[in-house]
Amino acid sequence: MSRSLFGSGFALAVIVAACTPDPSPAFTAPLPVPFTVSDYFAPTGYEGDGANVEDVTLVTMVTEICPTRSPTPLGDCYSITYRDGAFDATQGFAAVVWQYPGNNFGAYAGHAVSPGAKAVTGWIRGAAGGEKVTLQVGGTNDPTQAYQDSLTVQSSPITLTTDWQSFSIPLPSTYSQVLSAFGWVVKAPVPGTPGAPPSVSFYLDGIQWQ
Repeated sequence: MSRSLFGSGFALAVIVAACTPDPSPAFTAPLPVPFTVSDYFAPTGYEGDGANVEDVTLVTMVTEICPTRSPTPLGDCYSITYRDGAFDATQGFAAVVWQYPGNNFGAYAGHAVSPGAKAVTGWIRGAAGGEKVTLQVGGTNDPTQAYQDSLTVQSSPITLTTDWQSFSIPLPSTYSQVLSAFGWVVKAPVPGTPGAPPSVSFYLDGIQWQ
């Protein structure tokens, strides 16, 4: 059963996180708005092709190696590559969600967030241009787990250029606990698509609830 919008599982490109979420949150008060996502949530929710912990090379995501920072840099900057043309990329998509606690697909409560946030904003750019990336907020909603996200929002696919472009994902007027504060998904091209690159690389910076 799907644990969030795009599947289940996890893997880390640089540091492999523990399979079990941290049951001892360091911050229990409602998060003040605005806040930077990387200050309170970790990109541990790898899904689709990235969920195969035996092949962490299919999806790599490294912090602080962006070729440039965005016009308004905040928190971590992420350099991401999805090798969707690899022979072992069989799921047709890859996704990563920023979770609290890390690796939490519903076994633990998320963060409470103070009311008043209107959107999740940030910056995104492609390595070559033409990449298509969908962004999301929330979506962890496995009914077999004890906790679920209080919201599910997804953008239309964004076609990237090699310049930083801002994004804004509108939030519902009400929400409560948040397990997954942000996420991205990339669909693999249809096999045999002319000119389809063997991988998709892009960058994210300044991700913020505000």
